Amino acid sequence: MTDHSRTRQRPVEQLATIVEARKETADTRTLRLKPQIPFSWLPGQFITVRAEIDKKKVTRAYSISSSPTKTEWLEITVRQTASPTMSKYLNEVAEGTQLTIKGPYGRFLWTEEVSKQVILIGAGCGITPLKAIAEYILDKKLQARINLLYSCSRFDTVIFYKTLKEWKNSFPNFEFNLFITREKNTGQEGVFSGRIDKQRLEELIAGYEGAPVYICGSPSFVESMQSMLSDIGVDSRLVKREQWSG
Repeated sequence: MTDHSRTRQRPVEQLATIVEARKETADTRTLRLKPQIPFSWLPGQFITVRAEIDKKKVTRAYSISSSPTKTEWLEITVRQTASPTMSKYLNEVAEGTQLTIKGPYGRFLWTEEVSKQVILIGAGCGITPLKAIAEYILDKKLQARINLLYSCSRFDTVIFYKTLKEWKNSFPNFEFNLFITREKNTGQEGVFSGRIDKQRLEELIAGYEGAPVYICGSPSFVESMQSMLSDIGVDSRLVKREQWSG
């Protein structure tokens, strides 16, 4: 098996077939893509996807949401946005359709050489590269500790909830806390009402001193989290960030 922790594949453009599509939430869908030629990447990286929509070629970037330990295919997870051209198409396109993909890209990545523990902070679709990083660690049975903080507006918008909950129950090295900003807490352990605030952040990442922090979400969320981390004394050199607009 290829040692993905040491492999940096140059971006390659090729066709990939949608071999499976499944709903994650009402407006979010995961597509499993089978590339025509072997494809390797590092956890946290992204690809571009190109499709012809209404006779126009449209290209968008999507984080790979599956671990590179799955060597025969990769997955992207797409939420339909307010500017829905590509996201609407990918939430409706049929299995068997071919898409043009190119990648991998990005330096928002984690490998076992980086650290023995990692803090992952995401909001909404920002969970996608973070899920890939966590899945990679768990698939390879690495000794690295994972601390995931995930913020969503409502329970029905939580992506990968079943998977994340199963990991929390099954793996002692996977710590998971969920923040629901627009609904009251139902009393579940590790579920908080409201946004991630500075006090809660400091409490939940205690014991992870010196760990790299990966933040992914909207620009405002990423800026807010980075500011809080700075305020509680986390070295900015430990922080990696990935954000998008729209």
